[in-house]
Amino acid sequence: MLVPSDLKIKSEVADPTFARFALEPLPAGYAHTLGNSLRRVLLSSIPGAAITSVKFAEVNHQFTTIPGVAEDVVDIILNLKSIRFTMVGNDPQVVSLHAKGVGEVTASDLDLPAGVTVVNPDQVVATIGSKSARLEAELMVSSGVGYESSEEHETNKVGVIAIDSLFSPVLTVSYKVEPARIGQKSDFDRLILEITTSGAISPKEALMAASKTLVGFFSRIAEGRESVGVSGAVETPEEIETHTSKKRSDGARDILIEELSLPTRTTNALKKAEIKNLAELAALPDEELYKIKNLGGKSIEEIKDILKKEGLI
Repeated sequence: MLVPSDLKIKSEVADPTFARFALEPLPAGYAHTLGNSLRRVLLSSIPGAAITSVKFAEVNHQFTTIPGVAEDVVDIILNLKSIRFTMVGNDPQVVSLHAKGVGEVTASDLDLPAGVTVVNPDQVVATIGSKSARLEAELMVSSGVGYESSEEHETNKVGVIAIDSLFSPVLTVSYKVEPARIGQKSDFDRLILEITTSGAISPKEALMAASKTLVGFFSRIAEGRESVGVSGAVETPEEIETHTSKKRSDGARDILIEELSLPTRTTNALKKAEIKNLAELAALPDEELYKIKNLGGKSIEEIKDILKKEGLI
């Protein structure tokens, strides 16, 4: 039987945004198991940064135009959504744009705060066709995972336009399985994994991050935090409940927010509030919990249910 230490990982093709990895040898069937799991995590769970809202000078809604600018506001927003960022930290950052005069406005014209970098500075934002025209905007750049709709970024501030955000720095992932041979035996698998990123993260870094995410979930299962220990005596239902509750409360302090069965919107809201694990969540007073942005009554009820299940309230 093959063991994990037998696995060899080779990068067959690699550049800053694309890589092809070969993983072999694998027991029969394992390549599909690993390939499908890694693909799902790579596409859905690698954190990134994106614009969540924009406010243009003297523009109150997106269905309008800006004098002297060739594109209408809808087209400008589409161009903005194509800008890829890297960002240090989880706090939202304000990025400014001040452009005037004839010519193309690109992502390189953005005024970036410390810790924020544009991955594709050549991305066109708009085209100014008049010397007197100007394009001014404030963009909110936030960190997150996966995709968030504009409804999740809505605000009551006048003139602020919420936009859809794709945070994932991984653009495409594909895999295929080939036969592999060890000596005279050919009943092994070879996994070919191809990863394309936006450049905000390298394919190798993305693969490592996805693997660590899966390891985190499997480690919890392996540690048996929710299982009842086996002994010679038969436990009563009351003893089982007490034992289970104790294990939950003892292990809960190490449970990361990402490991909880919460909706993506709730998870992102807690992460933006810099709550890292269940222990910090349990220690948060109710009045502070209600102050967290994007947490509604239903989300708070779900959080309370999890705290009760883990024996923390």
